[in-house]
Amino acid sequence: MKKESGIKLCTLLKNSKLRKYSTFSYMHNLKTNFDKIREISKLALSEYLLPNVNFFVCRHLPKLSDIEVVALSITSEALGIDSENLLFSKLKSEYSREFPNLTDRSNYNRRRKKLQDYIALVAQPISKMISPDNNQFIIDLIK
Repeated sequence: MKKESGIKLCTLLKNSKLRKYSTFSYMHNLKTNFDKIREISKLALSEYLLPNVNFFVCRHLPKLSDIEVVALSITSEALGIDSENLLFSKLKSEYSREFPNLTDRSNYNRRRKKLQDYIALVAQPISKMISPDNNQFIIDLIK
């Protein structure tokens, strides 16, 4: 993916279709924020997505789609949940009904590493929507 894609994405996120997603819930409602970020990610990365909302062809369809892995990764970072142990314990205890297709942590980590380029494409423009006054952001990616 090129730098031009990031510029296109910034322009796309300012589009009128996405204005309704520009307000985020700061009350740490993980599911509400996840839904908003998933829709933004789906629209922003639509040119890369296959019809089954995955980026790569898989023999077996995964429980959690690639776009959901991207959205969950960005949502947890946006809400300040930097520990995957905390994220998964929260998802299993407080949000088990909202995330019935949750994969195990090792599978999530493996897929998140594979999708890091797509996560980076969406993370920076979303961070500008969440906090427009900040000019500097730290995007933590695993390599």
